[in-house]
Amino acid sequence: MTDRVTPVELELAIKNAEHSDSESLRKVLLQFVMSRVIVLMDKSWDGKGRPQDGTRMMFVSDGPNMEQLMLAVFTGTTYTDAFIAADNPFRHVVEVDARFASLGLSEGTGIIINPNAETSFRIDPAIGKIMRDGALEQLRNLHQSSN
Repeated sequence: MTDRVTPVELELAIKNAEHSDSESLRKVLLQFVMSRVIVLMDKSWDGKGRPQDGTRMMFVSDGPNMEQLMLAVFTGTTYTDAFIAADNPFRHVVEVDARFASLGLSEGTGIIINPNAETSFRIDPAIGKIMRDGALEQLRNLHQSSN
Protein backbone atom coordinates (compact mmCIF):
# COMPACT_ATOMS: atom_id res chain seq x y z
CA MET A 1 0.00 0.00 0.00
CA THR A 2 1.25 3.47 -0.78
CA ASP A 3 2.05 6.09 1.83
CA ARG A 4 -0.61 8.31 3.30
CA VAL A 5 -1.40 11.55 1.53
CA THR A 6 -1.00 14.76 3.50
CA PRO A 7 -3.77 17.37 3.60
CA VAL A 8 -1.53 19.69 1.57
CA GLU A 9 -1.14 17.08 -1.18
CA LEU A 10 -4.90 16.51 -1.28
CA GLU A 11 -5.61 20.24 -1.42
CA LEU A 12 -3.05 20.66 -4.21
CA ALA A 13 -4.71 17.88 -6.21
CA ILE A 14 -8.07 19.61 -5.72
CA LYS A 15 -6.68 22.98 -6.82
CA ASN A 16 -5.12 21.43 -9.92
CA ALA A 17 -8.13 19.32 -10.87
CA GLU A 18 -9.81 20.11 -14.14
CA HIS A 19 -13.43 19.02 -13.79
CA SER A 20 -13.52 17.96 -17.42
CA ASP A 21 -10.29 15.93 -17.15
CA SER A 22 -10.97 12.42 -15.86
CA GLU A 23 -7.30 11.80 -15.00
CA SER A 24 -7.05 14.79 -12.64
CA LEU A 25 -10.37 13.84 -11.04
CA ARG A 26 -9.14 10.27 -10.58
CA LYS A 27 -6.01 11.64 -8.90
CA VAL A 28 -8.11 13.61 -6.39
CA LEU A 29 -10.21 10.54 -5.59
CA LEU A 30 -7.13 8.34 -5.19
CA GLN A 31 -5.46 10.88 -2.93
CA PHE A 32 -8.68 11.28 -0.96
CA VAL A 33 -8.99 7.56 -0.13
CA MET A 34 -5.33 7.55 0.98
CA SER A 35 -5.86 10.53 3.30
CA ARG A 36 -6.74 11.23 6.88
CA VAL A 37 -9.53 13.77 6.95
CA ILE A 38 -11.51 15.63 9.56
CA VAL A 39 -15.19 15.09 10.19
CA LEU A 40 -17.45 16.88 12.61
CA MET A 41 -19.43 14.62 14.94
CA ASP A 42 -22.21 15.18 17.42
CA LYS A 43 -20.44 13.17 20.16
CA SER A 44 -16.82 13.12 21.20
CA TRP A 45 -14.64 10.27 19.96
CA ASP A 46 -10.88 9.76 19.99
CA GLY A 47 -10.84 8.25 16.48
CA LYS A 48 -9.87 4.82 17.79
CA GLY A 49 -12.06 1.82 18.39
CA ARG A 50 -15.75 2.30 17.78
CA PRO A 51 -17.63 5.56 18.28
CA GLN A 52 -20.58 5.59 20.70
CA ASP A 53 -23.78 4.12 19.34
CA GLY A 54 -25.85 6.77 17.62
CA THR A 55 -22.90 9.05 16.86
CA ARG A 56 -23.52 11.05 13.70
CA MET A 57 -21.23 12.85 11.28
CA MET A 58 -22.22 16.21 9.82
CA PHE A 59 -23.89 16.31 6.42
CA VAL A 60 -24.51 19.45 4.37
CA SER A 61 -26.59 20.19 1.31
CA ASP A 62 -25.08 20.11 -2.15
CA GLY A 63 -24.93 23.87 -2.73
CA PRO A 64 -28.28 25.14 -3.96
CA ASN A 65 -29.66 21.58 -4.16
CA MET A 66 -30.99 21.53 -0.60
CA GLU A 67 -32.40 18.02 -0.99
CA GLN A 68 -29.04 16.40 -1.81
CA LEU A 69 -27.18 15.32 1.34
CA MET A 70 -23.39 15.33 1.23
CA LEU A 71 -20.99 14.20 3.94
CA ALA A 72 -18.82 17.15 4.98
CA VAL A 73 -15.13 16.26 5.28
CA PHE A 74 -12.26 18.66 5.80
CA THR A 75 -8.55 18.65 5.08
CA GLY A 76 -7.79 20.81 8.13
CA THR A 77 -9.35 22.50 11.13
CA THR A 78 -9.12 25.91 9.46
CA TYR A 79 -12.09 24.81 7.35
CA THR A 80 -14.19 23.65 10.31
CA ASP A 81 -14.34 26.91 12.31
CA ALA A 82 -17.45 28.34 10.63
CA PHE A 83 -19.31 25.06 11.01
CA ILE A 84 -18.43 24.68 14.69
CA ALA A 85 -19.54 28.28 15.33
CA ALA A 86 -22.92 27.62 13.69
CA ASP A 87 -25.91 26.54 15.73
CA ASN A 88 -25.68 22.76 15.27
CA PRO A 89 -24.69 19.75 17.41
CA PHE A 90 -21.61 18.88 15.32
CA ARG A 91 -18.88 20.40 17.48
CA HIS A 92 -16.51 17.48 17.87
CA VAL A 93 -13.54 17.53 15.49
CA VAL A 94 -12.33 14.01 14.73
CA GLU A 95 -9.53 12.93 12.39
CA VAL A 96 -10.32 9.69 10.57
CA ASP A 97 -9.24 7.72 7.52
CA ALA A 98 -11.20 8.89 4.50
CA ARG A 99 -12.27 5.28 3.98
CA PHE A 100 -13.85 5.27 7.43
CA ALA A 101 -15.68 8.49 6.62
CA SER A 102 -17.12 6.91 3.47
CA LEU A 103 -18.69 4.18 5.63
CA GLY A 104 -21.06 6.89 6.91
CA LEU A 105 -22.60 7.35 3.48
CA SER A 106 -26.13 6.13 2.96
CA GLU A 107 -27.70 5.41 -0.41
CA GLY A 108 -27.80 8.55 -2.55
CA THR A 109 -25.36 10.65 -0.52
CA GLY A 110 -22.07 12.06 -1.72
CA ILE A 111 -19.11 13.84 -0.16
CA ILE A 112 -17.98 17.44 -0.17
CA ILE A 113 -14.37 18.05 0.79
CA ASN A 114 -13.98 21.49 2.44
CA PRO A 115 -17.54 22.74 1.88
CA ASN A 116 -17.85 26.49 1.18
CA ALA A 117 -14.08 26.83 0.73
CA GLU A 118 -11.95 27.66 -2.30
CA THR A 119 -10.40 24.20 -2.06
CA SER A 120 -13.78 22.47 -2.15
CA PHE A 121 -14.36 19.27 -4.09
CA ARG A 122 -17.60 17.40 -4.76
CA ILE A 123 -17.73 13.60 -4.89
CA ASP A 124 -20.91 12.51 -6.64
CA PRO A 125 -23.23 10.13 -4.77
CA ALA A 126 -22.60 7.37 -7.36
CA ILE A 127 -18.84 7.59 -6.71
CA GLY A 128 -19.53 7.81 -2.97
CA LYS A 129 -21.40 4.50 -3.19
CA ILE A 130 -18.42 2.88 -4.92
CA MET A 131 -16.11 4.23 -2.21
CA ARG A 132 -18.42 3.00 0.57
CA ASP A 133 -18.75 -0.45 -1.02
CA GLY A 134 -14.95 -0.68 -1.35
CA ALA A 135 -14.43 0.29 2.29
CA LEU A 136 -17.01 -2.29 3.41
CA GLU A 137 -15.29 -4.98 1.34
CA GLN A 138 -11.95 -4.04 2.88
CA LEU A 139 -13.47 -4.34 6.37
CA ARG A 140 -14.94 -7.75 5.53
CA ASN A 141 -11.55 -8.95 4.30
CA LEU A 142 -9.83 -7.69 7.47
CA HIS A 143 -12.44 -9.39 9.62
CA GLN A 144 -12.13 -12.70 7.75
CA SER A 145 -8.33 -12.66 7.90
CA SER A 146 -8.39 -12.04 11.66
CA ASN A 147 -10.65 -15.06 12.31
